[in-house]
Amino acid sequence: MSHLLYLLRHAKSDWKKEAANDFERPLSKRGISNAPRIATKLAKQANRPETIISAPALRALQPIPAIKIWLEFCCVLILFS
Repeated sequence: MSHLLYLLRHAKSDWKKEAANDFERPLSKRGISNAPRIATKLAKQANRPETIISAPALRALQPIPAIKIWLEFCCVLILFS
């Protein structure tokens, strides 16, 4: 059995927003609007992802709801370090 791993980086973050720390820095409006677009591209792949593994930083978590809807799966693992 073979597996395919997709590595995605969060979209554009918003450096202008004041956050308590880098961990809480959100995505920019552009970054949020890009999530459905990348999800659409992933959905067209022959091997669709079954699981999302994410860092717990805000900017890493923000696109997950949009990606989950487009890919129609429910498994999301949040890694805490």
